[in-house]
Amino acid sequence: MSHVYVTTGETSVGIDGGRITIKNKDNLIRTIPKETVESISVFGNAILTAKCIQFCLTNGISVSFFSGRGKYFGRLESTAHRKIEVLEQQIDVFRDYELCLEICKRIVSAKIRNQEIVLRRYAKESVSKLSRLICDMKIYREKAENSDIIHSTLGYEGMAARTYFSALSEIVDPEFKFNGRSRRPPMDPFNSMLSLGYTLLMYELYPKAENEGLSPYYAAFHKTYANQPALISDLMEEWRSVIVDSTVLSLVQGHEIKPEHFEYAEDGNGVFLTKEGMSKFINKFEKTMNRTSRYLLYDQTERTMRKAMHEQCHRMRLAIINGDANEYAPIVIR
Repeated sequence: MSHVYVTTGETSVGIDGGRITIKNKDNLIRTIPKETVESISVFGNAILTAKCIQFCLTNGISVSFFSGRGKYFGRLESTAHRKIEVLEQQIDVFRDYELCLEICKRIVSAKIRNQEIVLRRYAKESVSKLSRLICDMKIYREKAENSDIIHSTLGYEGMAARTYFSALSEIVDPEFKFNGRSRRPPMDPFNSMLSLGYTLLMYELYPKAENEGLSPYYAAFHKTYANQPALISDLMEEWRSVIVDSTVLSLVQGHEIKPEHFEYAEDGNGVFLTKEGMSKFINKFEKTMNRTSRYLLYDQTERTMRKAMHEQCHRMRLAIINGDANEYAPIVIR
């Protein structure tokens, strides 16, 4: 399946016969068989024709709109996958404290374990400080797994996250050194890539959860706030280091992206990828999404990352409709 990213301004996306067409201001055309398109991500001032919008809505193709710098604006969506009976079950399940606690523990344990593995993969040598930080993360993970209070589970997750980003800063190339996580806006190149990657990840998962009849806005782990897709935030926790952090580390450590691929806001409030940098990041992100592994879920079936996301959302639906946390299979890498 094709996942289309339109990153050039003054571009038009339309339909011509059996193909989706992409035309820029010079009328250069790229075409893609429309039956192969699964999603379209539009950055900047590109437009979709009415015929293309109708096709996407009719066929359940996810369309997301971003600014040229990667700020999310919104989605094009139909109501075809709304299932009120699943929503009612979802609300009931996430009001069940014990069941909610078990799902939270599964999410947090898998997230921290994945972070530990990513750190070990990218550590060039066994630095004593790094080893101590990974050991601390393991302690937080074990405490979260044995917690009987949701608030405590979330507290251990927060401590592990701070430790993780401290460890990441020990690994990265000196040109991309950073001081902890910064967002809205990101204040350094490394955080700029993380923020863009997490945004893309969220709106990869969003339509997959909806296709299972789940509401993106009611969750176990993240609190429900107005306009915040809390369930998608739950689902993406396990993927953050697996998809986004690994993509950023690969770009940086492989010297595929450089400081000149970033620009600073005129008011000094934020750092953002240039057009060339954006292209490099999206290409690498897509390669990561299409990478296959047999160790993402319990059954060891080989899947791409995207296929595993579909399965993850399906397992969350099973946990909800059956009221059984054991039905949810968290994503854990090796």
